Amino acid sequence: MDLQTGTVVDHEALARLLRPRTIAVVGINDASSWRERAHATLHSDAEVFFVNPDREAVFGRRTHPSLSSIGRPIDAVMSVMPDEPTTALIERAARLDIGGLVAVGGNASGTGTAARALQSRMKAVVRKKGIPLIGPKSLGFVNVPQRINLTAAMSCWARPGGISIVSQSDALLNRLAGAGDRAGYGYNLLISAGSETVTDLADYVEFLAADPDTRAIALIVQTIRRPEVFFAAAQRAAEAGKPVAMLKLARGDRSPGSSEPDPAENLWMLDIALRQSGITVVADLRELLDYLVKADPTSSCRAPLRPIPAAAVAGVGSSADTGTPGPSMFSGRRNCPYPDEAPSTLPQPGRMSRPDPRSFMTFPRARKTFRRETPPPVAALPRPQASTMPLPGGRLLPFEATMEVLKGAGIPVAPYHVLRDDDDPMAVRMLFPGPYALRLADTRDLQARIAAREDVPAEELASAVTGLRAVATEYYVPPVVVVQPYLEVLAQCFVGLLPNSELGSTVIFGTGGSVAEKAPVGGRMAPLSLQDARSLIYEFDEVAGDGWDDREREELAGILTAAGRLAVAARGWMRSLDVNTLACTKSGLLVTDAFCLLHEDHR
Repeated sequence: MDLQTGTVVDHEALARLLRPRTIAVVGINDASSWRERAHATLHSDAEVFFVNPDREAVFGRRTHPSLSSIGRPIDAVMSVMPDEPTTALIERAARLDIGGLVAVGGNASGTGTAARALQSRMKAVVRKKGIPLIGPKSLGFVNVPQRINLTAAMSCWARPGGISIVSQSDALLNRLAGAGDRAGYGYNLLISAGSETVTDLADYVEFLAADPDTRAIALIVQTIRRPEVFFAAAQRAAEAGKPVAMLKLARGDRSPGSSEPDPAENLWMLDIALRQSGITVVADLRELLDYLVKADPTSSCRAPLRPIPAAAVAGVGSSADTGTPGPSMFSGRRNCPYPDEAPSTLPQPGRMSRPDPRSFMTFPRARKTFRRETPPPVAALPRPQASTMPLPGGRLLPFEATMEVLKGAGIPVAPYHVLRDDDDPMAVRMLFPGPYALRLADTRDLQARIAAREDVPAEELASAVTGLRAVATEYYVPPVVVVQPYLEVLAQCFVGLLPNSELGSTVIFGTGGSVAEKAPVGGRMAPLSLQDARSLIYEFDEVAGDGWDDREREELAGILTAAGRLAVAARGWMRSLDVNTLACTKSGLLVTDAFCLLHEDHR
C-alpha cells in the first residue's frame, strides 16, 4: 500500500496492467461466449498469449499449459475461469513477474462462507505483492488507443480520446460505451470495477489523476469503499485540471440481489463531500457525456456532435440488469450541478444508531461548488481518561472531560464549575461572580425550561442547585449541576462532529441555539482549511450579513478548523460531539454546552 495516498497499488503497477505490452488470457477456448471480444485484442499492439492446458490451440494460435510455461514477463493476465480456479491462478501468478490481473465472471463478491474465503485468499496474495486486480465479477477493461479489449461483455470501438470511465455498474458502462461510440466521442480507458476485492474506485481515480492521456474522468458509482482516499484522489484530479463527473446510483439502481450498503444514506453529507472534492454530480448518462465533452472538446469529433439517441441511454436510474424504470438519487437536478435553485429541503432517510435531529434539517442558502485545499496531516488524539456512562448508540463522556477535550483542541470554552451530588454549593467558592447560568450536566433529552436556570443571583445559587437536583431525581438523570457565568449572548451557533461518518470525518455547522431546533445546516469534510471554513460560514445569511463583524467571522472560522482537526484526531474513539451552544458574546465566542459520545467499546 502507498502510505502517502492510501492506495493499494501504485501508479506504475496500474499503468503496467492498463497499458500492457504482453497479455495472457487464461481459460478461453474457441467456443467461449466472449471469443469475439478477446479476438479483437489480437489486432492490438500488445503480444497476446493463450493459456489452456486442455486445448492445443485457440484462434489458431498455440496455447501454453500454464503461465510459467510462457517464460516471459506478463503485464496483464485475464482469467475467464470460475472463482476457485481464478483464485488458484492468482496465487500462482503472484510468484511470477506479472503486472496485474483481470478477473471476469465468478461470484467472489458473494456473502457466503466460500465466497469470503476466496476473497481472503485473493487479498492475502495480491496485497502482499502490490499487484492490481480488476474484479472479480468484472467486465474487465478497454484501452481504446491501444485497441486492447480485455472484457467479457463490453463493446466499444470508439476512436481514441481523453475521456476515461470507471463504473461499478456493468450494464450502464456498456450502455455508455456504446452511446458514446455512436455519437463519435473519444475514449481513453473504460474500466469495470467489479466487486473491488482489492483494487477499488480510489485506486482508479488516483491513477487517472496522474495519467497523461486522461483529460476528463467519468464515474458511475454505487458505493465508495474508502471515502477519504477517494476524495483525496478526486482533489488531485481537480488540481491537475481534470474534471471529474459522477453519476451516483441510488439503491433502486442496483443489480437484483446486490448486498452492497448505500455509501451515504444521508444525502446531504454526500452532497458536501462531492462538492468539497470538486466532483460534479450529473443526473443521467446523457448529461454525463455532455459535461465531459464540454470539459474536454478534444474528445468530440470535428463535425457537429450527433445527439445521443434516447434509446441508447434508456433505463438510466433503473435496475442495471433489467432496465426497469426507477427513480434516480439525483432526479430533477439536471443541467447544472448544485444549482442555486436547488431544493430547500432534502429528506434524510439515513440509518442512524440513535434518532438524529439533523436528519430533517434544511440546507442553508444557495450552495455553490467549491474546492477543498489539501489539508495537513493530523495526529491521533488519545482518549480522555474519564469514566463513561452507557447510552443508546455509545458511551457518554462527562461534561467536564468533554470541555477539556474542546479546550485542548484550541476551542474557547466558557468558565464553568461542576457540582456533583455531594457538593455543597454554599461551601464552594466560585472563580467567577454571579449572576449564574445553571443546568443539569450530561443530559440533552430534557428541555431547557426543565433542566436549566438562567440569570441566577449569587444569593439564590444554593436553592437553584437544590431545585435542579430534584429534577434530576424525578427524571432519573445524573444529579450533576454545571454552574457558569450568565453571559449576554449576541448570537448562537452549533457545531457537530461526526468523526466516522460513511464518508469520513465531518464537521456540521448551523446557526441557532441547538442542533435539536432543526435549523439550517451545512458542513465540510474534515480536516478543514481556513478557506473551507470561510466558505461554509458564508452559506449562512445570519453570519455572512451584518449580524457578525469580520473579527467574529474569522474567530468562528478558526473554531471550525480546530473542530475539523479534532474530528480527525479523535476518530479512533469518538462517535460524535455536539457543541449545542457556541455563543457569540461581547468577549468573543465561547462554548457553553457540549455532548460527546464515544464508541461502545471505549469504557
